[in-house]
Amino acid sequence: MKVTFLFILLSLSFSVFATDNCEQVVEGYEDNSEMYVVCSALPLMSIAEKNQQMETIMGQYEGEPDKITVYFVASQSAVGKTYRALSSSELVGIYDAHDSILTLWPKIKSSKNEMFLDWETSL
Repeated sequence: MKVTFLFILLSLSFSVFATDNCEQVVEGYEDNSEMYVVCSALPLMSIAEKNQQMETIMGQYEGEPDKITVYFVASQSAVGKTYRALSSSELVGIYDAHDSILTLWPKIKSSKNEMFLDWETSL
């Protein structure tokens, strides 16, 4: 029983820590049309959480209005790589601001999942 409780407690604390990182654009990419967010926990979040996080992420954009792509990557070592250079394990998701589509696991055909995010109306 104690082991189960400890496991749940550690899982929850990791989830909160991972979620916090999922709202921070990697420094130096705030004004680029391609932004990077280190977030391996993205697939585990609810659609409401994803909408809220996208609002926070897009609020960090400092550039001129443009076609913005947000790359959600699994680790800091994947930051700055082009789409072609990212492996399927490095690329967790892509958000295209032009059509408001978030694609999870875009390079894994069996796991690929697209969803429309409506974060702008949740203000």
